[in-house]
Amino acid sequence: MGYATVREVARDVISEQMALDSQLLPWRDRPAFQRRVLQVQLQREAAVADRVAFLDRGIPDGIAYLSVGGYELFPELPEQSHGRYAGVFLLEPVTGYEPDDVRTEDAVTARALHRELGAVYRELGYEVVKVPAMPVPDRARFVVQCVDTRTLGAGISATSPHS
Repeated sequence: MGYATVREVARDVISEQMALDSQLLPWRDRPAFQRRVLQVQLQREAAVADRVAFLDRGIPDGIAYLSVGGYELFPELPEQSHGRYAGVFLLEPVTGYEPDDVRTEDAVTARALHRELGAVYRELGYEVVKVPAMPVPDRARFVVQCVDTRTLGAGISATSPHS
C-alpha cells in the first residue's frame, strides 16, 4: 500500500540463529535472545525513522515476552520502549493459530501473550487500537483508515502474538 514496513525481527533472528545452531534462541536463552532482537529492531527502526512505517512488532513486545516467560527485564528494554511510537495497533487473534518452527507458543501461551502485549503498551502510556480479527486485506484497510483519520506519525507498531 506504499507504506514503509519493518518485518518481525524475532522471527528473522530465530531463523538466523537456528541455521547457525546457536544458543541465541528464545527456548535456550530468552534474555540473550531479546537483547539481540532489541539490537536489530533499533537498526531497522532507524532505517525508517523519517516516514510513516508499520512495524510487525515493537520494542515493548520484548517486555511482554520476557514477562510471560518469568524473566527479569534488562534496563535497555524499558528505556527504549517509552514514547517511541505514534500509534500502536493490537491485532486480535485469528482462529486456526498453528505453531511453526519459529513461533512455537501453544494457543494458551499465545492468548497470555496477547493480553500481556496490550497491558505492556498501555502501561507505557500508548493508546492501543484493537484491530478486529478479519481477513488481512480488511485489517490493512482498517489500520490505514485509522492512520489517515488520526494522522499518526512515524513508527507505528502493529503487534499480535500471531499476526
